[in-house]
Amino acid sequence: MATDKRERQRANRSAKQQEQTKEQRRRKTLDLARRGLIWALIIAAVFTAAALVWGGGDDAGATTTTVGSLGALLGP
Repeated sequence: MATDKRERQRANRSAKQQEQTKEQRRRKTLDLARRGLIWALIIAAVFTAAALVWGGGDDAGATTTTVGSLGALLGP
């Protein structure tokens, strides 16, 4: 039969093991989230760079039409 001291030691070891497992799970989740965020930023940077390089900022064939005042359209 185990003594009280051994029972406490066993319980403390079990509690410590559970805390370590919980901390490892938390750390793994944070690392995964950090990795996902980094990849999202990289992808956003690539798309931004592509838009700046190949983007159709100013079309040479585009025309602009202006509309006169409403009074000019309706007449006197």
